[in-house]
Amino acid sequence: MNLDCQHIIHPFQEDPGVSQRERSRSVLVKDPPKIDGRTLADLLDYFVQLAPHVNYYDSGLNTSDWQPFFKKSKPFVLAGISTFNSPEK
Repeated sequence: MNLDCQHIIHPFQEDPGVSQRERSRSVLVKDPPKIDGRTLADLLDYFVQLAPHVNYYDSGLNTSDWQPFFKKSKPFVLAGISTFNSPEK
């Protein structure tokens, strides 16, 4: 008995979504899961708060921190303003 294996179709070969390219992106991107409840402004403000605790080394290997970088960056300044909680009266 001579079997012609070239005409045998693998059971998963024709299933949509078997390979990464065949998966429907709209299904995957429809509602991406949120890792936590923070907004982009909250995360940017978090980086500003973290800046004094991370060393910055200049070309002469002098040590400082990242606060000057964040003070000159408009997105980080605006994020700080938007996340500022004023004391209630």
